[in-house]
Amino acid sequence: MYSPRHNRVDDQATLVAFMQAHSFAALVTHGAAGLRATHLPVVVERDGGQVRLLAHLAKANPQWRDFAAGAEVMVVFAEPHAYVSPRHYERAETVPTWNYAAVHAYGVPRLVEDRDEKHAQQAKLVALHDPEYLARFPALPRD
Repeated sequence: MYSPRHNRVDDQATLVAFMQAHSFAALVTHGAAGLRATHLPVVVERDGGQVRLLAHLAKANPQWRDFAAGAEVMVVFAEPHAYVSPRHYERAETVPTWNYAAVHAYGVPRLVEDRDEKHAQQAKLVALHDPEYLARFPALPRD
């Protein structure tokens, strides 16, 4: 993503806070079938100096097959955004622009095959996005 120096943010804590506040993101992969994108709710965790993204991709979604090769993926977190009209500038010779905030996170995905680990990750997603439902989550069939 092109980001002029005066707009760039490199502070990890600020970037993580943004991703946590805007956690519905687009997972972008490039595999044998070409580019694919899926919009997913994401849990963003810090583990020391590392940032971990947890999400659930349905087995019916063929995008998970792009993970097998160990290729890097991109997850795009975006919000808020707005058109900026040139009529707001003092100088007459201006052009419109679009102000926005976005974080592009890159990493190598890891498929979670262990049933207990999958369940724990899904519990984290439920806790973040639907905490009132969390009490009912353990009663669901494990399969």
